This record gives sequence, C-alpha cells and structure tokens, in this order.
Amino acid sequence: MIEQDFALLYPSRSNKLYQRWEKVARKVILYSQQLNWREVLGMQNTKIDDLTKEETKNLAFSLLAIIFRSGRSGKGRKGHNSANDSVNCFIDVQPEVFDIDQYVKTLKATETPQLFVMCRGSRITPSQTYIIIEGNALPQQSLMKAIDVCFKAMYIFDIEYQPMCKIAWQFLQVVIYDFTEASITSSIRNLRAFIASDSK
Repeated sequence: MIEQDFALLYPSRSNKLYQRWEKVARKVILYSQQLNWREVLGMQNTKIDDLTKEETKNLAFSLLAIIFRSGRSGKGRKGHNSANDSVNCFIDVQPEVFDIDQYVKTLKATETPQLFVMCRGSRITPSQTYIIIEGNALPQQSLMKAIDVCFKAMYIFDIEYQPMCKIAWQFLQVVIYDFTEASITSSIRNLRAFIASDSK
C-alpha cells in the first residue's frame, strides 16, 4: 500500500533507490575509508573486495549513518551522538533468534520513535528485515526494500526523521529520490560531489 501510494504520487521517483544504489554504495564505501567504520560495526576483518554486491549495498546503508552522525536532540543536549548510536538508530540489528512480538511491545515511543528499519542476524547479511511502524513489524524482502519502504512511508505520512539518523535520511531524500530540501548540510553536499566525481 505504501509503495503504491508513493508510486501514484511520485511515479518518476518510485524506483530511484534500486536504479542508483549500487553505484552510490561503492562511492559511499570509498568515501568512508578515513572513518573507523570497521570498529564501529564490529567488522575489523572485513575485506571490501570479498563482499558480494548485496553485502556491499547493505554495508553502505550503515556507513551513511556513520558519515552523517547527527547532533543530539532534546533540551540541553549538545554535541553529536556516537557513531554506534547513529548506526543503530538507522538500522536496528537484533539477534537471529528473538521474540519480535515482545520486542515491538516493549518499544517506548519516547526512546525509539517509530518508523524505523530493523533486521535479524548480521548487518550486511540479514536473515530477515522489517520496518517497525505503529507497533507492528512489517517483513520486507531485503534490507534495501526495508530502507525504501521506510523512506516512502516517512515521506508520504510526513513523519519527522529520527534526530540521531536524520541526515542519513535527508541524504537519501535529496541524492537518491531527488526531493529538494530547503537547506542541506555541507556533509551531504560533500558526499554528493564525491559521488558525482569520476573517482572510482
């Protein structure tokens, strides 16, 4: 339903993530080389050249949250979230075996605003992915599908992006889906320029 509504409202944008992400993912990984992402994601022994196309695309989603760590939200809170906070807010990774119904019931709206992406198992090879919305876990076919549906739902329902991963979602909005934003951060402009460059 969400995808159909989005396709009716924005037909030229409905497949943008699928059309663009493979190329963008490679650039995101190159751009992230100076960051300590392997340590943040617990992937110290990961060799990029050994990853499949799917794993590369999945890794790049998590790297967006590290690149675009957002400021803290709330009264009197200054500075930035940790890279772990941002990446876990963007894609919540849970163990392979756990009670998803209980998990959804225990979510507190103030601590974990819904809508968000959750996966079971590994960050780059999840066994199952979901979007969590209004106390429901909606299964998705892949991590890319979950990101796509989550973005479309937030855009259609005009839901604010979670502060801890706001800029990662704005990047997808502006660079992937071609929606304009009144003001975009210099970090988005920098990565967009890097993606547009001829570097491999």
